[in-house]
Amino acid sequence: LMLPLEEMQDELHNTWSPVQHLHSVMNSEALREAYAECLPILTDYATELAQNQTLYEAIKQLAEEKTFENLDRAQQQAIKNELRDFKLAGVHLDKDKQKRFAALQTRYVALTTTFENNVLDATKHWQYHTNNQEELAGIPGIIMNHALATAKAQSLDGWVFKLDFPVYQAIMSYADDAALRQTFYTAFSTRASDQGDHAGKW
Repeated sequence: LMLPLEEMQDELHNTWSPVQHLHSVMNSEALREAYAECLPILTDYATELAQNQTLYEAIKQLAEEKTFENLDRAQQQAIKNELRDFKLAGVHLDKDKQKRFAALQTRYVALTTTFENNVLDATKHWQYHTNNQEELAGIPGIIMNHALATAKAQSLDGWVFKLDFPVYQAIMSYADDAALRQTFYTAFSTRASDQGDHAGKW
């Protein structure tokens, strides 16, 4: 019972995970559309599976049999976790409440995806341009070179720093200038909000 379930879920995970990863690091309009189209299907599948009464009863039976004590600790925990997840997904609810739960889950996933896209857009559009090399003391050379190349690509003098996490982390970790760190911290913390340089835009 358990192994086929694990294999089925693993196959889906191995198919969908690269798409999720690309959506996070190589976002494009075409990928967004495909991602948004798949999410309701995957959410419906996960909800239907997690509220499947027959499957729940089958796994519950494993936990109630005397042979449960003969299973090793990892096997017992796997069964306990499955039963917990069924309960959290509303397997005990009546049909109307299960439908309401499913609708809320679908809405939650849609809102989460919209927010993630807004954060990506806000991150992509923010930048810090400076010609003052002194305020950049302490920033690693590889980040400086990248900022120099970014500036040149925009036909600008000096350095242009974006808000991608490797750049942000390097500045927060190594930049000597506290005001510079505060600028980046504020920008990073207020992405996709009603605060900061692009307040309300995303």
